[in-house]
Amino acid sequence: MNDDVMGGMWKQIKGSVKSAFGKLTDDDLTEIEGDGERMLGKLQERYGYTRADAEKAWNDFKGGMNRDAGRAEDEAEDAVDEAKRGLRRALE
Repeated sequence: MNDDVMGGMWKQIKGSVKSAFGKLTDDDLTEIEGDGERMLGKLQERYGYTRADAEKAWNDFKGGMNRDAGRAEDEAEDAVDEAKRGLRRALE
């Protein structure tokens, strides 16, 4: 998930960000508003990370979000397939 997409989905993912980075305050999250550069700065400020450590933490978080989204998509496809099979059986 790139930073543009992250910014557009900020309200939906803010809770996940808060869970992953508990030292960030609600005011921090409001200030960041999905901006990757601001996020890196806040991670450096709150956690004492170097720039490289902040980038790694943020990229790891985004990677996890991508994996979660992929799993959710797979589960949704499986549910649709199961519903189609059920409909076919009902129509037989």
